[in-house]
Amino acid sequence: MLSFLAASDDYVVDTQNLEHYSEAQPLVIFLTTKSIAPYIAKFGSSVIGLDATFNITMYNFALFAIMGRCEGGGVPFGYFVSSHKSEIAVTLGLIMFKRNVSQLLSHRASAISGCHLTVPNFAPMCICIDKDEAERAAIKTVFPDSLIILCHYHFMVIMIDEARALRHGLDEDQVIALMNAIRTLAASTTLNEFQQHLFDIKSVSSSFFKYFEANFLNERWIDTFSEVNREHLSWAILRSCRSNMLVEVSFRTLKYTIHNGLRNKRLDELLYSIVFKLFPYFIVREKGSSIMKPRQVPPLSVRQEGTLLFRFVLNEIAE
Repeated sequence: MLSFLAASDDYVVDTQNLEHYSEAQPLVIFLTTKSIAPYIAKFGSSVIGLDATFNITMYNFALFAIMGRCEGGGVPFGYFVSSHKSEIAVTLGLIMFKRNVSQLLSHRASAISGCHLTVPNFAPMCICIDKDEAERAAIKTVFPDSLIILCHYHFMVIMIDEARALRHGLDEDQVIALMNAIRTLAASTTLNEFQQHLFDIKSVSSSFFKYFEANFLNERWIDTFSEVNREHLSWAILRSCRSNMLVEVSFRTLKYTIHNGLRNKRLDELLYSIVFKLFPYFIVREKGSSIMKPRQVPPLSVRQEGTLLFRFVLNEIAE
């Protein structure tokens, strides 16, 4: 499968440690398609999302998706499979992504201008992630100038789960007061507001504040979950970097629309699905978003028939 893709003019394949791999030298396979270059050029400079999913092959490899936001919702810029989810593995995957995307954009710019142009190394303004230490550290290594955004949804889920933990002994009114303070903290745009809302959190529960201080008020995460460090961004970018749900949509599309809700057990099947089904699915959706109004998909059996959009993609490929 990899040899076939590497020999094609339509796809980009980059690999590391295919035959002998370990945690220190993880297997990494990066995939993208050359047809995605215009979308990266148009949507990739502002915000991208990064996340991983597991249990997608029998070897328990991790699949990482790198998604951009566009008119059609989301569009994948690349995927990489890794034998481990360590900082080393994520760093290798992001290096492959950066190198290959930079080359794609350079070739595209040269083709448009008619002469050879060298495009600077690709680097998005912001990268949205869940609270994952390996991803955070890898981004700091590969994209040191990119602003890391902690997904607001995942941040609030962590907060509500911790607020309701029995060790803090909070009643429902205290939990509500605490969550209101956390919401206003995340919406803070100045250091004075941020400090005031920290005081509000501490006044509700000193034990929760100790947890929050240890896990979020440190050099790794303090810049990621509030608006204080995002004031220089445009409103359009601010709206698109609050959540990592587009990456989740990519995984759900793969698992439940393309794999029909059945667990995939083959690495070659995963690679085939990504290249020949997942990329075309999102490209067709993005192209159609400019000419078709959003519509409700009738309640069909996904396992038997798939969504209308997925069947449309297959028909496009067949033709």
